[in-house]
Amino acid sequence: MATITKSVQIARPPDEVFAYMDDINRHQEWQEQIESNRVVTDGPTRVGTEVETTRVVGGGRKIDQRWRITEHDPAARRSAFETTESKMLKPSGVISVSQAGDGSEVKFDFETNPVGLGRLLHPLIKRDVEKTITGDLEQLKQRLEQGGAA
Repeated sequence: MATITKSVQIARPPDEVFAYMDDINRHQEWQEQIESNRVVTDGPTRVGTEVETTRVVGGGRKIDQRWRITEHDPAARRSAFETTESKMLKPSGVISVSQAGDGSEVKFDFETNPVGLGRLLHPLIKRDVEKTITGDLEQLKQRLEQGGAA
């Protein structure tokens, strides 16, 4: 298991940033690897919400994942997830949004949780995951600061 912690400063109010990130149907707007995202459960995002995601990773390989929300606290602007079905990695993580000056800081703590062949390839996968998270957070920042999240 390896923890990856990344953060980004965004010049937008924390409640606005969290609300945008909390909308699972908008994840494709700022997470480049997502090809499709389907919320399996009914209702708003909450503890127990389940999602099926297809990601396109290195070399154009598609990876199907099923994950669920394990913690959801909009008042604290904090949410956690765990992957329940996936090959090579079953990631879990916590996303929190806090006040930072006039804007926000988004912090993402991510556990890779390698399984099967992922254990052997973990050093390479971890490096790719770190780059992906950094890129996703930069895309989130650009989207929110340029008003593309309205």
